[in-house]
Amino acid sequence: MTTVLDTIDKGTAYLEKKGIDDARRNMQLLVTHEIGCSRVELYMQFDRPMTEEELIPLRGKLKPSPAIRTQEHGNDAFEYAQYDVALQVSRKVGA
Repeated sequence: MTTVLDTIDKGTAYLEKKGIDDARRNMQLLVTHEIGCSRVELYMQFDRPMTEEELIPLRGKLKPSPAIRTQEHGNDAFEYAQYDVALQVSRKVGA
């Protein structure tokens, strides 16, 4: 049985290995999106078992996709990918 905390820990380790900045925060956001809760609510569900139906999409999001390409630039290699980004726009300017 894989719990929410197990999933976050394993996903964080994978993202860190891939060199992703803020790996834990990114993994938490992926899990919150999948189970439909806020990050605060996530902390209260660390012991909750995750179903296979919840884990399958997470695995798919963490798997390298065809959109990821490695490009050579001099002696360095770097990766780029296309991401979906949701933005919340506000007309507030200044405070």
